[in-house]
Amino acid sequence: MVIHRSHFNTDTSFFLREKQAARLIGVSPSTLKKWRQQRRVPYINLKDFGTDHGVILYDPEALIKWVHGFSIEPEE
Repeated sequence: MVIHRSHFNTDTSFFLREKQAARLIGVSPSTLKKWRQQRRVPYINLKDFGTDHGVILYDPEALIKWVHGFSIEPEE
């Protein structure tokens, strides 16, 4: 899932690392990593083109919106 934004907050302290993001949505870091690898959860991959790795960040607003997409409303 890719979430497009009309503007981008460039303050990287706004974004979360994997452990912080997992804690925010109440799952283990390994579960979040698996979901990321399956491209099921919104994330940001800042690739370091000089190496084989990059920096993975999560937008807390996008994560919360993603989690709310699974909400089930109670029946009346």
